[in-house]
Amino acid sequence: MILIYLVAFFLAASFVSFFNLFDDRRRCGENWIAGRSRCVSCGRRIPWPYLIPVLGYIFCRGRCTCGEKISLYHHLSEGIGGALVVFLLHHLGMEKASVLPTVAVFVMYLLALEDSRHRDVFTGDLVVGGVFFIAALILDGAFHPLSGAFLFCLIGLLYFLFPKAVGEGDIYFASILALGIGEIWRSYLFFTVTFVSAALIGGGLYFFKVLKQKAVPMFPFFLLGFLIVGIYL
Repeated sequence: MILIYLVAFFLAASFVSFFNLFDDRRRCGENWIAGRSRCVSCGRRIPWPYLIPVLGYIFCRGRCTCGEKISLYHHLSEGIGGALVVFLLHHLGMEKASVLPTVAVFVMYLLALEDSRHRDVFTGDLVVGGVFFIAALILDGAFHPLSGAFLFCLIGLLYFLFPKAVGEGDIYFASILALGIGEIWRSYLFFTVTFVSAALIGGGLYFFKVLKQKAVPMFPFFLLGFLIVGIYL
């Protein structure tokens, strides 16, 4: 069992590592298929042991061979992604039926990563991730259109009244997640948990200058709210 969890962890972490590379290179107009990873400071090729998900940061002690500090973001996102998959497999059970829901949530996690770093998500990414997530819900028999429609209207109204509080992408992302929440009252609870956690955690990060902008990326908090309400409440 432990071996399966370890394989799942590093497999998920590897997918996160690839997605981070893919997202970085396409935004810079670079070829994301060919080419070795290089240090953004000195331009040197990064040795392959340093590219191992999660462990690479430990091997290089947080620094490139040139001595420049390496951002913790990539390795932290890899570790969280791997831990998320292990948690879902443990909670849902190590059965074939749990694989599809786990992968669906993991895909939404990738979108949350994109939003957390760039404060925007490509429309194509949201469409592909949303379609996959909805298809997984339908196949799993956990598709709840009323909850999704309710949250779409609720956050849409919030966007209409306070356009700087949320973005259009937030409306669609949250509504897609809400399709996996049963009752409408739980959908409203999902909304409440999301914005309370965003205010507390996001406000704390801004206060301690971890966030340099007042605008808080909402995708990660929507996903957090979904996990809390969908699993524990």
